[in-house]
Amino acid sequence: MKPLRKYIAYSLSLSMILFASNAFTKDSIVQNDHKIENNKTINKPSVFSAYYNAHFRNNSKTAKVTITRTGFQCMYNAGPSDDINLAPQQEINFSLEDNNNFLAHCHSWDKWVTWSIMYNQSKYCDVELRTAYIDMMTGWRTYFAPVNVDIDCQIPIKFICDGSESKCQNGYVSRDGTQISMEIND
Repeated sequence: MKPLRKYIAYSLSLSMILFASNAFTKDSIVQNDHKIENNKTINKPSVFSAYYNAHFRNNSKTAKVTITRTGFQCMYNAGPSDDINLAPQQEINFSLEDNNNFLAHCHSWDKWVTWSIMYNQSKYCDVELRTAYIDMMTGWRTYFAPVNVDIDCQIPIKFICDGSESKCQNGYVSRDGTQISMEIND
């Protein structure tokens, strides 16, 4: 009789542990809300990627601008693969998603997208959105600026990250749903 009681007690204890563990797991799933360019909200558990809402605007009154994506690394979605042609006073919105997956060999590696901007056929600038892992304390920082900061960009461009120009140049703590903007002026 004693072994039967021990067996029943052991089975009940194990069942309670499994049910409690399952209940705690369901309550602790992290959901990130992020808004994409068409104002739909997506809920997703996220540890392997982050979304960016990109907004490019041609504020020029006369110049046509062509934006060509020239490269990317560790991105699930690097934005439009075709050239982006913006007439004067035109804008485009799109989303980007980086990749921090172990299997894709992107965990803790820099994630970046580069674009070449042609302005009136004679002026150009190469720009880059880069997210870099600094360390455990700092985490991820995102930069949005010309690729080569030593060479002046030939186009009057303004980069805005989460409402601030300085955040793009100095880097800001990355988070899911960040708004990045590039404005091309006269």
